[in-house]
Amino acid sequence: MGNVEVESVKLKGTLISDLLKEEVIKSIGEEVDTVALILMKKNGKNSPPTSIVLNHRSEEEVKDKILHIDCSDSKFLDKIIKILEGK
Repeated sequence: MGNVEVESVKLKGTLISDLLKEEVIKSIGEEVDTVALILMKKNGKNSPPTSIVLNHRSEEEVKDKILHIDCSDSKFLDKIIKILEGK
């Protein structure tokens, strides 16, 4: 496990459902909260892809709009943060 690196941040004021089209949220239904979203960044043929995990870790975090983002690529993580803060 010595080669493992994970960058993680916690943003306040963002819900995963804020990132999805309203039609998708409506079709899922009001009784369902979107609590996780996993994206994959392609890094070329010779490099494995980078996973980006966005999640709320509890119902309280959904209520309080707290979003966690895990990504091993710190530069890409910074880019994601800037995009979400400017939403």
